[in-house]
Amino acid sequence: MKRISFARRSAGSGTRLVATLRGTVGSRKSPISTGPRERLLDVVIHGQDIALPLGLDR
Repeated sequence: MKRISFARRSAGSGTRLVATLRGTVGSRKSPISTGPRERLLDVVIHGQDIALPLGLDR
């Protein structure tokens, strides 16, 4: 699938991706007009986006 291969190339190494994600822990930045509910929904949905290509159960 072209989309997944592009994402993998864009992310670089797994180590770099993990470091980038860890760097955002604790960040309180969010788009204007979003609150905790929208951020939770975003985490749940994108968590599923990540799980599927890795072959993990949701």
